Amino acid sequence: MSQPKPLPPPPQPAYILRGHTSPIHALAFLRHNTLLLTADANGICVLWTLHTRRPLAVWAAHKSSVLAVAEWRPIDPASTESRIITHGRDHKIYVWRLPSPADDVPTVLPVDSGGEVTGKSPWLVAALSVNALNFCGFGFCLDDDQNVEGKEYQDALVAVPAALESAAVDIFSLPSTHRVHARIQSQSTTGMAMALSLRWVKGVLTLIAGYESGHVSIFSYRSGTWTEVHSSKPHTQPVLGLAAAPGNEWFLTTSADSLIVRHSLGQEGMDLVRDTKHAGLQGLAVRGDAKIFAMAGWDGKYRVWSAGKMKELAVLKWHRVGCYAVAFAEILDAVAGSEISQTEALVTNGDAGEVVRSGYEGALGALTVEQARIRRETSKHWLAGGAKDGKVSLWEIY
Repeated sequence: MSQPKPLPPPPQPAYILRGHTSPIHALAFLRHNTLLLTADANGICVLWTLHTRRPLAVWAAHKSSVLAVAEWRPIDPASTESRIITHGRDHKIYVWRLPSPADDVPTVLPVDSGGEVTGKSPWLVAALSVNALNFCGFGFCLDDDQNVEGKEYQDALVAVPAALESAAVDIFSLPSTHRVHARIQSQSTTGMAMALSLRWVKGVLTLIAGYESGHVSIFSYRSGTWTEVHSSKPHTQPVLGLAAAPGNEWFLTTSADSLIVRHSLGQEGMDLVRDTKHAGLQGLAVRGDAKIFAMAGWDGKYRVWSAGKMKELAVLKWHRVGCYAVAFAEILDAVAGSEISQTEALVTNGDAGEVVRSGYEGALGALTVEQARIRRETSKHWLAGGAKDGKVSLWEIY
């Protein structure tokens, strides 16, 4: 009698980043995957060089927990500049210039300094006072309706809970910090806004909001007026996660309950509802090809699902405590590597070292050993997750 085939071993992370001393609440891949930004409950941000797994900069961005982070890229794709937006529970949104080694920002990790972080911070570009009582991170998009001639950066828009009414949403312009839209509010009884996404859908500025009540609403801005075009209550608990597909055809919501819900954009409404059987789904991210998405769960696991059939593909388990944040790396190809080369000055001196021929030869020609290593690491399909233990796990998937 033939023996049954042994089960494959459970997947393991490719690397663990041990730098924070408090829970990880937000993270993001930056500059074509050459950098990873992680932010914790003490307001500390760490900018990691991905191919070395070492810190490029460590600073105290906020006086309280960081709720959300995002990258604000320049108009010129060949530019080595970039900006980082952070949102803290200290009621502040800060815009930082992406630090480089020349900025002399400290690199000592909190685990090596007793949790204290002192020294220089990156250059502060803008500061905005906002409402952070909701534990709700900002929604972010670029302002498409403007003349960008002569500008290094397109203006940005950020959506946050309104200062005087936590169920309403205000939208501010950066770097000016002017409020451009005020008190966008659902007609339903929703409680506080808990998750926000701001984006352009077929040329129309669109706000998606998830609420304390479990409601999800979609608002469109047309002819100078905000209109609520859809409202539903797919969740029984507060909405904790909200992520839209890159093509803006659909978005997902998760909650303190066990449901994952896919909503249509354009034909506003719920598309598919799945019960994961696991309550407490907080972090949520959709990969750039819109084929898969991932959730971070309070049970200490990351779950990877197919976006099309809405089926579970993998369960990633390493942390022994709750997981709060998850992010996918950008999907790059060989031609995109030419843009990566513009960023390598931040993380290595590409003018020295042994020259090799790489898989990018057709587009890029000869590379130094260090450059080849960067290209190899940045082209992987990374998933990064942050947990209550202050550790960040890096997984290479699909």
